Amino acid sequence: MDSAGQFLEPWHAESAPEFAAELQRELVPGHVLFGAPVMAVARRQDCDDALFAIRGGTERMAEVHLTWHRETDPRWPRTVLFPNMEAWMESMRSDHDEFKRA
Repeated sequence: MDSAGQFLEPWHAESAPEFAAELQRELVPGHVLFGAPVMAVARRQDCDDALFAIRGGTERMAEVHLTWHRETDPRWPRTVLFPNMEAWMESMRSDHDEFKRA
């Protein structure tokens, strides 16, 4: 989100429970998010990346590249963890700059 609290392109707010359900379908034991309670927060318009808040008393965020099928390898779906929303926002700004240049 920018200083006004808005997501920057290519990110958009997304709170559909289907995204959290899809993530749970894709996870296998050994994945960093396996068993973690998550809530969808945003998604990228130009790829299958989604942002999830990790619930349960934490401020951590997870940016996940959903694969849309059941995984067997705990390295997938690709996941990047952030300690909080502010840390993730730096990544979003970089995504925004790249998106605008393309």
